[in-house]
Amino acid sequence: MPAQDGATIPVMNPHTMGNAWFVDDVRFVDSADEEIAALKAVDLRKVAVADRKFEPVLAGFQPAPADTASTIRLSEYDSDYLIYAVDAKKEELAVFSEVYYPRGWQVTIDGEAVEMLRVNYTLRALPVPAGKHTIEFRFDPQSIRVTDTIAFAALIIMLLTAAYLIFRSVKQKRKQTKQINS
Repeated sequence: MPAQDGATIPVMNPHTMGNAWFVDDVRFVDSADEEIAALKAVDLRKVAVADRKFEPVLAGFQPAPADTASTIRLSEYDSDYLIYAVDAKKEELAVFSEVYYPRGWQVTIDGEAVEMLRVNYTLRALPVPAGKHTIEFRFDPQSIRVTDTIAFAALIIMLLTAAYLIFRSVKQKRKQTKQINS
């Protein structure tokens, strides 16, 4: 980073596309290798490249130039959730600057479950209907819920065991004290 008067100043990346953006078109290819190769040949601000196996996720979606009045912004985030506010003037294809990892991620638009697809080899994408919407990505895998349940049960068992041992110890001490005093 460049320094000014001894202080480091941030440098804007002119190539960044933000947390999410709408694209004009999607180009389907037949394999992951073709997907990577196609990335060199398209303007990723305008075109998403997807493996053909994700084509069913876009069934009924008709790509068209993104409406410049449509907006999408990241409104909340944490390590296990992302919430986007969307105002789409028409049906849009949104690309998210998040790594596509379907296991455990629950995706909803206005609380209704939807399926995301992988584009540009590593990113997430969603067809978004026209209108104002809230898109949520929540990491809530079944395995963590099962693990949490087991951990909670184990904690209860440990607390009950500790309470029993303390009760038994106090009872034995009282019994010994009674015997000494008798």
